[in-house]
Amino acid sequence: MKKNGFSLRAVIISSAAALLAGVMAALLIVPNALSGYLGRDSAASKLMALEYLVEHNYSGECDSDAMEDAMGKAYIAAIGDQYSAYLTDEENSAWHDSYNGSEKGIGITVAKHPDKGGLLVVDVSVGSPADSAGITHGDCITAVDGIAFDGENYNQLVNAIRGETDSVCALEIDRDGSVSTVQVKRGEYVQTAVFYRMIGKVGYIRITAFSTAAVSMFRDAVDSVIASGATGLVFDVRENGGGSVDAAVEMLDYLLPSGTLLNVTYKSGRVRQYTSDKQSVDLPLAVLINGNTASSAEIFAAAVHDYGGTTVGEQSFGKGIMQTTYDLADGSAVRLTVARLTSPKGTNWHGDGLTPDVALTLTEEQLSHFYLLGDSDPQIKAAVAAVSK
Repeated sequence: MKKNGFSLRAVIISSAAALLAGVMAALLIVPNALSGYLGRDSAASKLMALEYLVEHNYSGECDSDAMEDAMGKAYIAAIGDQYSAYLTDEENSAWHDSYNGSEKGIGITVAKHPDKGGLLVVDVSVGSPADSAGITHGDCITAVDGIAFDGENYNQLVNAIRGETDSVCALEIDRDGSVSTVQVKRGEYVQTAVFYRMIGKVGYIRITAFSTAAVSMFRDAVDSVIASGATGLVFDVRENGGGSVDAAVEMLDYLLPSGTLLNVTYKSGRVRQYTSDKQSVDLPLAVLINGNTASSAEIFAAAVHDYGGTTVGEQSFGKGIMQTTYDLADGSAVRLTVARLTSPKGTNWHGDGLTPDVALTLTEEQLSHFYLLGDSDPQIKAAVAAVSK
């Protein structure tokens, strides 16, 4: 960590280095020129002037890394795009891990339990510390490290479950009225992003995230339900906020016949077209969507729809634009919105969302028990019916 004086190495691109060095030299020789640089229509000139002022006049101690990060965040935030962002070194590293499906922790997804006082275990990643400790879907966590759930401290308990790799947390588990304490050692694991089962003769596949690791999980799930005799497939991307565009396209390629899967239009007007090969699944398809189905999940639903599949549920979120993350030399990164997306038939859903073919809204009671409904979920029933005709 550097002190006293800050560098712009994480922000200034190498192609401008010589020019900026010249600007800095001029400032060092002629301090009165600062007003001229501050007045110019150049972010680089202004930043160099600010650097000079701080380095030569500020009497206190400053953290240069923190200043660089603050500068980067403010600069990108000023764009006014909610999807563009500056990522610190730590944030960028965590993002890359998540993109690839790698996580650190105990390997569970939780929500407030609708009936009991505690945290409902929604999903458990296969091979994760929680899985090894015997924690399963439907368990209710009533206390973490001796801190009991009191109805108001949900976020506190969620944060308490997080911690350093190799440290241990004690979870009080209520399973069907029987309470026990389980010690779980935090560690690294691959997030399970695809869950599947048979509902009668229909293969039900729930995708929770589009990561690199999820692609092989998806293929295995499709192969497994087809081997079990599935006569139709239902894909559930409700509550799926998206992820990797490439992962979504690879999954679609495994399902759909030869043709366009996605069109990506960049600022320059250049259009990149993602296509599918001839290999496909010749079965009726349906996709479950809701208001939290976004981004890559909408790419998936839109393509399946354009190839004759049925969308079921509620209007999707409406994120039909794409971001690219650019890594910088010091480990930080900039994520920018770079393109607009359209479906195989040319539909862009940004701001509007996808309208389901079969519209069906859950009641407040059903929503509160969303993760406990199982096969009694009316939206799942409607999707199963759509592929069973």
